[in-house]
Amino acid sequence: MNQIEFRQVTRADYAQLETLIRKTWGSKTSYPAPIERALRKINLYHYLSEQNYNCIAIRQGEVVGVIFGRSEHLPYLPGKLKYLAPLLWNKAKLFAYPNGRRILRNNLAESRADRALLRSAKKEFDGELVLFITDPRIQRHGIGSALLRRFYQFMRQNGCQNIYLFTDTSCNYGFYQRKGYRRVAEQCVCYQSANGPKKENHFLYTKDLENEECRQ
Repeated sequence: MNQIEFRQVTRADYAQLETLIRKTWGSKTSYPAPIERALRKINLYHYLSEQNYNCIAIRQGEVVGVIFGRSEHLPYLPGKLKYLAPLLWNKAKLFAYPNGRRILRNNLAESRADRALLRSAKKEFDGELVLFITDPRIQRHGIGSALLRRFYQFMRQNGCQNIYLFTDTSCNYGFYQRKGYRRVAEQCVCYQSANGPKKENHFLYTKDLENEECRQ
């Protein structure tokens, strides 16, 4: 395994991050180029708008891992506003196409499900693990764990004890269970795909960082 560099995201990383996010979370549907470009940017700017912590793993100039998080004890509204304009602009581009409007409706259904999951938890949290991806080629080499450790350290330094994340049946949610996260809520969401309706179960997981510190 070549040496790994960990650092914050810069604008020069955006194109690689768009590709990594799309390959990991995107559907397997092939879209026309204008829709694909807008969708990639929407995904990236959405995650950027929700974070006040980020770190990427670089191997030989390539982004092979990324983690975004948010501490509720730190301001993130200025950052959110920074990314709001490009986010809305690319959503407007999607709206011009029937497939784009379907994607936007699915995004809205996901957002509603996330809000419902948080309400059902009936608990206040200090922060969120917003995005966590490692390239499949470098998994099981400790890079993901190193990204998580950096995130947990940041959160604890800023007074965070209880964090949460959203995941679903299209993801490897068992990974979080192995990392000590606990599922506290679940909801079925119906999406409209190019081949008709499909259902996914969405989950809310939580973690106590105080216990995590004791294990390290």
